[in-house]
Amino acid sequence: MLEKAIVRALDKYLGQFVEGLDKEHLKVSVLSGQINLEHLTIKTTALDEYDLPIRIKSGYIGKIRVKASWTQLGSVPVKIELSNIHILAGPKDEASLTDDSKLGGEAQRRKKQQLDALEEYNLSLYRGKNVIPVSPIKKKATKDDDDEMPGFLGKIITKMIDNVQVTITDLHIRYEDSNAPTCPFSVGFGIDSLTATTADSNFNDRYVANSPTIFKKVAIDGLCAYLCPNDDFSATNPVLIARQGDWEKKHGKGSFPYLLRPVSAQLRLTINKDQRQQPRIKVDQYFKAVQVDIDEGQIPSFIYFLSSLLNAQDMIKQKQQKFDEANFREARDPEQRLYLNLYKRTLNCYWLPELNDPERLMLRTLEDEVRYSDLARLRTCAFAELHKETKQPVTIRYHDQPQQIKKFKEQSIKEKEMKLMKKKTSFLKRVFGGKKEKEQQAHEEREIKKEKEEDAMIVMIPGFAIPA
Repeated sequence: MLEKAIVRALDKYLGQFVEGLDKEHLKVSVLSGQINLEHLTIKTTALDEYDLPIRIKSGYIGKIRVKASWTQLGSVPVKIELSNIHILAGPKDEASLTDDSKLGGEAQRRKKQQLDALEEYNLSLYRGKNVIPVSPIKKKATKDDDDEMPGFLGKIITKMIDNVQVTITDLHIRYEDSNAPTCPFSVGFGIDSLTATTADSNFNDRYVANSPTIFKKVAIDGLCAYLCPNDDFSATNPVLIARQGDWEKKHGKGSFPYLLRPVSAQLRLTINKDQRQQPRIKVDQYFKAVQVDIDEGQIPSFIYFLSSLLNAQDMIKQKQQKFDEANFREARDPEQRLYLNLYKRTLNCYWLPELNDPERLMLRTLEDEVRYSDLARLRTCAFAELHKETKQPVTIRYHDQPQQIKKFKEQSIKEKEMKLMKKKTSFLKRVFGGKKEKEQQAHEEREIKKEKEEDAMIVMIPGFAIPA
């Protein structure tokens, strides 16, 4: 089952960027514990759905290697190695920047991503407080569904992601503009090698399990950036060092126009999984001597490069804004309360009934038609209302493990009773315990009794926990 999940993930995410990915070859490779993919062509459409002001002209990945020990996933990290990555990019033409023929699906996808991010943030804020939804109600998993995996498999995949080791060698990304009004130019950056590993809090390499904070150590060698004004684009070799050699043959040794000369660096990342912890990601940078150069021949091209990207991004935003105004509407007054109530019932709070099919259709229709700003405001209000609806922590509906609700509450009550019993039977407490001590014990007894009464009101039926 784990191997199938990895094949689906590789096919979905890697197949989005490279051509000719053989799914059957992937299956065999994953089962053997070692995936070797060579001579991969990057799709020229790989960035289209992100609506960026650049396009890929060509791209190549020399080798991808993934090594995993299926019998030791709990203690040995998965290793991913990528080598010889060369990407050639260029500016989009004005017609592509203003074309809104594909915006329908993109706008809905963008809105859904924003709503999902907002929901995850709201869930993290309220989890452990009066309202503790673990996650939205999920559809039933299908054979080909590669959504988040529950239970034991989900824990293994989380461990794999937390501990994955990534090594990249010979990365070169180059941007060419032959129609710039200043002069034809190319700009790019390269990395000789990059290694990312998981570490402990002292940033020593270590395998971690179920940690709320992940520490990553990233070592970079040969990081550089360059800008070549008046480039004739005659050099076809994608390897950066070869391009440097071709340039110096024409213009003299040591003349390659670096913006950032090759430098080594180490990054130390502290990643908090809990969104309530701030900052979510902290990065400490350790650079050796850094040398930045720019001469007057590079300045016009550099300024044009930055301004052209910013102007193109503004055109894309204006296009998206016009499309959203024309195709998404403001939520009407009756619809606001309707959507708020429907959305609350998609969360796993036991006292709210699940949506039926017509209600789900109504919810989807509103989310398709109403603009993001209104939906975001209503979702935030929904969480605030849920927070006020109860003064005690609530039990959530677990679709996969319904019996755990009562089991957890019963275990919690039993532990409290044991602690109280020890206090009562303690010789010193009985002899020297004063009025304040007895009042505290009486208060604890009342709290335990209250929890038992609440637990007795929960009736279990398959897939749900509802009040009796």
